[in-house]
Amino acid sequence: MVSRIFKMSDDGKQLLDGLIAGNSNNAGYLDIIGGYITHPFRTSEANKIFKHNNYYYFFFIEVRNSDGFQLRIPVILRSKNIYGPYELKEILHSQGTDKDFEPNQGSIVDTPDGIDWYFVTHHGTGHFSGRFLSILSMKWVNDWPVIGIDNDNDGVGEMVWKQRMPNLSNSNIKMQTTDYFTDSVLGVQWQWNHQPRADKWSLTEHPGCLRLYAFKPLQEKDFFKAGNTIGQRYYRCENSKATVKIEVAGMANGQDAGLSQYDGGKNFSYLGLVMIDGIKKLIYKQKEDNNPIYESIGIVLPKKVKEIFFRLNADFQGKCSFQYSIDGKKFIAFGETSQLTWANYRGTRLGIYNYNNLQEAGFVDVDWFEYQLVNK
Repeated sequence: MVSRIFKMSDDGKQLLDGLIAGNSNNAGYLDIIGGYITHPFRTSEANKIFKHNNYYYFFFIEVRNSDGFQLRIPVILRSKNIYGPYELKEILHSQGTDKDFEPNQGSIVDTPDGIDWYFVTHHGTGHFSGRFLSILSMKWVNDWPVIGIDNDNDGVGEMVWKQRMPNLSNSNIKMQTTDYFTDSVLGVQWQWNHQPRADKWSLTEHPGCLRLYAFKPLQEKDFFKAGNTIGQRYYRCENSKATVKIEVAGMANGQDAGLSQYDGGKNFSYLGLVMIDGIKKLIYKQKEDNNPIYESIGIVLPKKVKEIFFRLNADFQGKCSFQYSIDGKKFIAFGETSQLTWANYRGTRLGIYNYNNLQEAGFVDVDWFEYQLVNK
């Protein structure tokens, strides 16, 4: 893909020195005619242009062959004339999946005072964390950006995994993880696994709780076709712990609800309660790769017990295990160890599931969800 610069009208709706037209020989592709060619290379992703110290900088990604792999490499062009000619420089070594997970698309940004500079990037490849985000320090050397640390003194930076956090003007900015469901809207950390049904969940019917009503999956007994699964992104760290308190007095026959981890549609594991003939029983399910679903039934929940706690523990390698508690103090292990998985870019989700294979009936009230990240 040849990179070009076009003049545009003030409203951004029209090219003044070029044309984008259909390609009659290749349906779905466009012919780009005119403009000013800035870089005649076959790939160009995440294009951005900015000006600093009298230079125009054109940032983008090239796909290059490196050690037998095709990797996305962050590069930059610079010129004192917006139309060029441009000099090209690689600005960050990418060493593939085993070392740095291919940092690539992103942007160069500075702090409001203009003193500190950073490269904000996501990684092209990943693991059970998905395509995660990194913020790398950056400095200017001879009017070229150098990202991370230049370990081999070749003028090109390398990935750095631990650095001082930027000074934030708003000290309240933090990752949204734990939720006590006291607000009138869901926190930004939550995503539904399907388009939600507005009449099947509520933050107001039981104030201080997220109420989830159960209904049949689109396909019977298919976890990924269950509509009321809600989760948030898993953050990789040395040890993480997600704990949920669920009130279960409103459950109905056929209902299955609890705590889960799941990927983009293949693998999951969960620990919850299933109600059969008026009896609530502990249930663990696990699906990995092409293996059949593993299921284990545990204790019967005493009828006088109206709430239960579930906990998911995960380590740095993505090994996951579950526990339950009746009193919120003593937690007991149940189920097998499962592996968090890649999930097609987005990463593993941790969350609450709730469905009913028999009928559209029953609900649970999620009192709170606590997510703790521990890096020693």
